[in-house]
Amino acid sequence: MRAPGRTVAAIAAVLALARVPAAEAEVLTDRLSGAQLKAWKQIAAVVLATDAEGRPLHPTLHRLWQEVSSSRHVLHIELPRRSGSSAIAGRFRIEGQRQDGRIEATLMLNLRVIDRVLTGSPEAQLVPFEVLGRTERRAQVLGHELAHAAWAFAAPDQAGLALDAQAHAERLAVIARTVGTAGPGFGEQVEANERLIRLLEEPALAAEKVIAAELQGRDPR
Repeated sequence: MRAPGRTVAAIAAVLALARVPAAEAEVLTDRLSGAQLKAWKQIAAVVLATDAEGRPLHPTLHRLWQEVSSSRHVLHIELPRRSGSSAIAGRFRIEGQRQDGRIEATLMLNLRVIDRVLTGSPEAQLVPFEVLGRTERRAQVLGHELAHAAWAFAAPDQAGLALDAQAHAERLAVIARTVGTAGPGFGEQVEANERLIRLLEEPALAAEKVIAAELQGRDPR
C-alpha cells in the first residue's frame, strides 16, 4: 500500500505536468481528448514519480522532462486516435519557429503501436520493453522522444540539424511517391540522410536504454 505522502506527491506531479505552465516554456495538451488526457496523466505519473524522500524514481526520465519543460520552446503532445494511425511508436517533429524565436514542436506517442509491440523482442524494437507494464512501456517511448526534444531545444545548431534531417526525409518521400526512386543520385541522398538520422538517434537510444533500466528498478550502470 502506498504511503499517503507519496500519493499526494504523485497527484501533485500529475497536475503539474498536465497543466500549461505560466512561464515561457509551454507543454500543451489541448490537442488531447478526454480519454487521451487520462492516458497522458497516467504516463505523467510515471515520469514524475518520487520516493518517500521526494527523489525521482526514474532520474533520467525526470531530468529529460525537466529540461524540456524548463526550455523556452513550445511542445504539443499528441496521442493519435486508433483509426488511421501509423506504425510509428513515437515521434518528435519540429513544426516551425514563432516570431519570438521559440521553436514549436510536436511529440507524438502512438499508444496502439506501443501496446502491440512484443515484449522483449529486439526485432521489433531497438530497446526491448522486457518486463515493463503497459504504462511504463509508454513512458519508455516518451523518454526516447523527450531526449530528441531536449537535444533539439538545447542549441539552435542542434535544432537546425534535426530540422534538416526531417525536411530531407519528407522531400525524399515526396520524390519517391511522385517521381520514383530510380532518378540519379536518389539512393545517395537517402543514404546520406539515413546517416544523419542515425547520428541524431544515438543520444535518444542511449537515454532510452538507461530509462528502461530505471523503470525496472535496475542500476543502469
